[in-house]
Amino acid sequence: TYSGAVTLGNSATIGGTGDITLSSGLAFGTRTLTKTGSNNLTLNGAATGTGGTTINNGTLTSGINGALATGAVTINDTAGGTATLDLNGHNQTIGALTFGGTGTGATNNLNIGSGGTLTLGGNVTYTATGNPFGSTISGGTLALGATRTFTINDSTNAAEDLVKIGRASCRERV
Repeated sequence: TYSGAVTLGNSATIGGTGDITLSSGLAFGTRTLTKTGSNNLTLNGAATGTGGTTINNGTLTSGINGALATGAVTINDTAGGTATLDLNGHNQTIGALTFGGTGTGATNNLNIGSGGTLTLGGNVTYTATGNPFGSTISGGTLALGATRTFTINDSTNAAEDLVKIGRASCRERV
């Protein structure tokens, strides 16, 4: 557990096998946070900035509303295992959302969690490069907010490429 302020002066990679908790919010600016390793990284402070977040392995868990910057999120297992973003029932606003995976055993998950809302500011893409297993968006509410495009490519290893379990909402403009 680390409780001091963390400012990303450059893009940063955090990973390993032991679980890590950051108690203060990350100051992203326009930089990117990349989560690697099979461990769990928990963010317990509200983030600032418009930078992106990439989860390449293991789990990134939100411990508070707005734990991530508002940029694009990529959930893209690169180790043939599972990459997960777990909002843990908290609210989060992001830009675009991309699921991928570079190996045939790659599985990518987004758990919004009961009572949580993920508000999208961009489109959703499921890439099939490397023929990963399918990806899942589960729990909570996926709030589209405006017209969004879902681009879902076909992986020969996935029975279902992208599955949304739970509620999705959008508002219609007249």
